[in-house]
Amino acid sequence: LFGLKSAYIGTIGLQSHDFSSPRNLTTPNPTLMARYLNQLTRQGTEFISLEASGHGIDQSRVDGLAFQAVSITHTGPAHMNYFQSAKHLERTKWSFLQSNACARIVPDFLLSQGQTYLGKEKVLTYGQNPKSTLYFTSYDVPASRAVIHYNGQAFPTNLNIYGTTQLYNALNAILLFSCCLGEDLDSIIPKVIALLPQLQPVSGRMEKVACNNNITAFVDYANTPEAFSDTIKFFKSALPPEKKLHIVFGGSGGQQDPAYRPAMGKSACMADCVYVTEDNPYDDDPDKLAQEILAACPHGVYIKKRKNALQEAVKNAQKGDIVLALTKGDEQYIRIKGTDHPHSDKDILQEAMKG
Repeated sequence: LFGLKSAYIGTIGLQSHDFSSPRNLTTPNPTLMARYLNQLTRQGTEFISLEASGHGIDQSRVDGLAFQAVSITHTGPAHMNYFQSAKHLERTKWSFLQSNACARIVPDFLLSQGQTYLGKEKVLTYGQNPKSTLYFTSYDVPASRAVIHYNGQAFPTNLNIYGTTQLYNALNAILLFSCCLGEDLDSIIPKVIALLPQLQPVSGRMEKVACNNNITAFVDYANTPEAFSDTIKFFKSALPPEKKLHIVFGGSGGQQDPAYRPAMGKSACMADCVYVTEDNPYDDDPDKLAQEILAACPHGVYIKKRKNALQEAVKNAQKGDIVLALTKGDEQYIRIKGTDHPHSDKDILQEAMKG
């Protein structure tokens, strides 16, 4: 939108003006990273946004790269099968900010934690705290409008993205991008804020996929307890008291932290109608995974086949309700015992809502 030739490397693969590559790892290994950067540079790419995952940092996949700005979005527990402790993951993420001598960007809710690691080093902050460098107020959830504040100025903004988490991500992106454009943030940031109404949601992330006269359907990837809880809270707050939120989700097997499932079950209790189904069971028993969720969500209903669960949610929704499919986002498969079975939450919801 700013006229720069740009590229992204992260969870959804590599996307650029000239070529794309499917997801390998959120942060590619050093050999693949070097290949990507070489190709992007040869094609004149001016700006690259890179996701540095906890694994990527811990395994030195980003060592040797020079950054103009770095940020942190959260330090919540994830991938505990690898990191063993939340403290290990926390230290790993903050070490990335410590080791890079450039602009450092931190959300307001992590500022006190960051001071433990960064001391009195200058950071830019974002969120809902009026003391932050960039913050928002007056968030109208149903209309997706907010007022963005910077340097004493207020910028009323219409958005095409949904949810507090997405708005936090947008503020983070504004600061990252502005720091990379130059030193004069006071003139740059208002220009970048002006582009917010043109932003579109990332596929499968808080994405509205279908709407008819009766109900609206969204898909989201939220598959950690924190993201899962935040997403449900957001959509519940967007509904009038007499309308219902129907959620469809499953518990992943494989290497996912087993503590996720009861935590997600507890958060699911905030929804009015809960359909527990398969996600990616891998080699685990999907019935057992579902029971671990349902133990914390007594009013949930188990429907093993995800397609059937999505169709049932649409069938039972009434005018003004929201149907929300969680934990898969834009994934195009369900992985069972090493085999990927074609599946799209988005396609199924769109077809079901035609009826």
